[in-house]
Amino acid sequence: MTAVTIPTMVPCTRYYPLATKHLRAASEFGVARRISALIVNSRTVLLVLATAVAMAPSLQAQPAKDDIPINLQVLPSDISHDDLMMVMGDFSSALGVGCKHCHLRADGEEVQFDYSSDELEAKTVAREMMRMTRVINEDLLPRTGRGDTVVQVQCVTCHHGQPRPRTLASVLLDEKIQNGVEASVAEYRRLRQKYYGRSVYDFGEFTLLSMARMLRADGEEDAELRILELNLEQFPESYMTYSQMASHWEARGDTSQALASYEEALRLSGFSWFAQQLERLRGTGSEQ
Repeated sequence: MTAVTIPTMVPCTRYYPLATKHLRAASEFGVARRISALIVNSRTVLLVLATAVAMAPSLQAQPAKDDIPINLQVLPSDISHDDLMMVMGDFSSALGVGCKHCHLRADGEEVQFDYSSDELEAKTVAREMMRMTRVINEDLLPRTGRGDTVVQVQCVTCHHGQPRPRTLASVLLDEKIQNGVEASVAEYRRLRQKYYGRSVYDFGEFTLLSMARMLRADGEEDAELRILELNLEQFPESYMTYSQMASHWEARGDTSQALASYEEALRLSGFSWFAQQLERLRGTGSEQ
């Protein structure tokens, strides 16, 4: 396939009509996607301008008379150029990447690619992911009674705008292991600043709670407390965080801190279970 020079990205709002066409065409080969899959949030998502290649004759990957994709192994061999470019744009937005993620640059050029090359591992992985989603959508989902063109597994279902789908807790735990808990806290703040309001990571109340529980299970009590404190910064009325903090202090033998945490949990939630824990601790006669 002839290498082509392309711009890097374009607002996808310009291509809703083509996206609708793509949705119908894609459904025929088992990778149907809702138009919302092209949108991470209400902001304009930037797509690789492979889409624009389809719109501008001067940027065609090959001359019109020879506009036949080369080395397609999963997508239909007779897929139209427009639909192929829309599929590529879909991949781009779902993984938050550009052409260079899967396609080899041609002759060391910055913006030219050899689209037929299989040299990059990511391209092979992408093919296997497509086969996997096809099996899920065509074979497995129908068995649940939910296999239709609305409920479909898509790239964005797992990736949410990142090349390797990972939970926020796993990213932070890795950072903690490599560089310490304060580095993990700093990474949380950085990621929250960059991704909050998008679907890439879950910045909800329970992510850091889950991480704190894992740290406690590993005997990392100081790190557990630091993460609970971070969660209270973000969710100052999280009774679940105070409950876990009370358990933390009780395990360390600090009854006064445990009582204070249970009192906050009771005040915020009104749950009688916390009142029972307060009675139990006060009955020990070991307040410090």
